[in-house]
Amino acid sequence: MKANSRTLHFMFNSIAFDHDVQMYLDLLKNQGTMLMVGGVPKGAMPAGSFALIGRGLKLCGSLIGGVKQTQEMIDFCAKHDIVSEIELVHATIDEVDKAWDRTVKGDVQFRFVMDTAATIKTNPIEPMP
Repeated sequence: MKANSRTLHFMFNSIAFDHDVQMYLDLLKNQGTMLMVGGVPKGAMPAGSFALIGRGLKLCGSLIGGVKQTQEMIDFCAKHDIVSEIELVHATIDEVDKAWDRTVKGDVQFRFVMDTAATIKTNPIEPMP
């Protein structure tokens, strides 16, 4: 973390549990921005606004965007070859249970993405006689 201090213009923070926000703010260049979409409990920024104002940092938050904003984000990422590192979990009882156990143990490096395609059964509606 120290080697990358003050190297980022922007950071997307999706950590949804108690964590040291200051440690990540230290990665931002002066005037940098951190967008937070994960809820962080009270006390995550012990230095309060002083962690921001001295270097002109911007901290903003967002709930999830709607369909339009999501599509714009997907299009932007596709255009700029921005990808996410994920771990695909097949939606079987055993695989979901293993993923949950790993989540509880903190043994998850990336985000889990659950593949539910195999669970969807298509039953076309037959036309009425």
